[in-house]
Amino acid sequence: MKTAIIGGGASGLICAIIAARLGKDVVVFEADERCGKKILATGNGRCNISNQKLEPSQYNHEKFVQTLLGKFGLDDTIEFFDSIGLQLVVDTKPDRLYPRSLQAHSVVKLLLFELEKLSVEIKYDTTIKNIKQKKGVFTLSTSRLVSYKFDKVVLATGSLAHSLGKDIGYKIARNLSHNIIEPTPSLVGLISQNIYCPVLAGVKICTAVSLVVDDIAIQTIYGDLLFARYGLSGSAVLELSRYLPRDKSKTIYISIDLFGDMTTDELSRLLEDRSKIFVDKPRGQLLTGLVNDKFMELIGEKDSYSVMANKLKNITFEILDTREFKYAEVCRGGVDIGDIDHDTLQSKKTKELYFCGEILDIDGNCGGYNLQFAWSSGAVVAQSL
Repeated sequence: MKTAIIGGGASGLICAIIAARLGKDVVVFEADERCGKKILATGNGRCNISNQKLEPSQYNHEKFVQTLLGKFGLDDTIEFFDSIGLQLVVDTKPDRLYPRSLQAHSVVKLLLFELEKLSVEIKYDTTIKNIKQKKGVFTLSTSRLVSYKFDKVVLATGSLAHSLGKDIGYKIARNLSHNIIEPTPSLVGLISQNIYCPVLAGVKICTAVSLVVDDIAIQTIYGDLLFARYGLSGSAVLELSRYLPRDKSKTIYISIDLFGDMTTDELSRLLEDRSKIFVDKPRGQLLTGLVNDKFMELIGEKDSYSVMANKLKNITFEILDTREFKYAEVCRGGVDIGDIDHDTLQSKKTKELYFCGEILDIDGNCGGYNLQFAWSSGAVVAQSL
C-alpha cells in the first residue's frame, strides 16, 4: 500500500523516515524547492529540538499530548536523532536541547541523508491543491496539473505561522469534513500604542509580566521582556500570547512589575532612603543604577515615593492585537482534535487519512515543546500506517 506524506517539515520528515524503516512505501510531497525550511528558522537558526523537562502541561490539550508522548517521548526522540548521526546537548538555557553543532541546517541535512539512504522519493515544488477519496483510494490533484493515487494520506502541511505558513492543509481538511479551530498567531509579539513603547524601544529586562483581561490577571510569567516600537516582545510576552482571549471585545493589558522581589511599601522606603543620596536631583534620578535610565521617563517630578513605587510595580500596556502570522513562531488552532483518533492520529471522518504536526490544534510553550510535538506526532502516525 502506498502512502503520500503531504509536507516536508519536521513532522513529515520524521514520519517518512520511520515509516520507511518499517517497510512502508511512502512518497513525500513538498510545495517548496527544499524541505525543512521552518526547521532552519527555529531556535534562532540553532534548532531547539526538545526539552529535558517534557511536560504535557506545557500544551493546550494536555491529555491528548500525554497520550502521544507515552507512545513517542523524549527518550525515543533522542534515540531517533542518535540513529541518524545527530547528537544533542543542553544549551545555556536550562533543559533546552539543541544539536551539538548548534546549527539547524545540520538537523535538516541529516534527516535528508536518512531519507536518501532509505530511497524515499521527495517530490519538490509540488503543491497538493485538493484530495478526494473514492472507494478507498485517494486522488491527489497537484499544482503541476498531475494527479496521483494513493491508499493512505498523511497531512503534515504545517500552519500559517512564520513567513513560510500556508493554509492549504486547512482547506484540504475542511473539504474532507474536518472542523477547523480558527487559527491565530501564537508565541508572537503584542501590539500596543502606549506612548512609552517608542521611548523604551530596544530595552530588554527580566521581570514579572502579567496578562490582564477585563481587570483580572489570568497568567503571570517571569522572564525576558523586550520593548519595541510596535509594542512588546521577549520570551515572557511570547508565552503570554498563547493565553490571549479570542473575544476581541475584551480589554487586554500587559502589566509589568519592575521590582517583583519587593512589596510596594518596601520599594517606597527604598526610594525615600535613596533621596538622601540624590539630593537636589530630579525625581527620576532616584532610579539610577536600579533600572534602565529610560524608565526615568515614567516618573513625574511631583510624584510621591508611594506613587513612584506603584508606577514601577504596575506599568500597564493596553494590547490591541498580536503581530501577524509571519512573525509568529507557532499557531493556535487548526484541525479539531475531536475529529482525530488520539491513539493513531487517524481521522474519524475519513479512513486512512492521518494528521501530524502544526496542522493540528496543538500548541506549546517556548523551549522546544512545539518541535517535540512535531517529532512525536510524526512518529506515531508512521507507526500507525
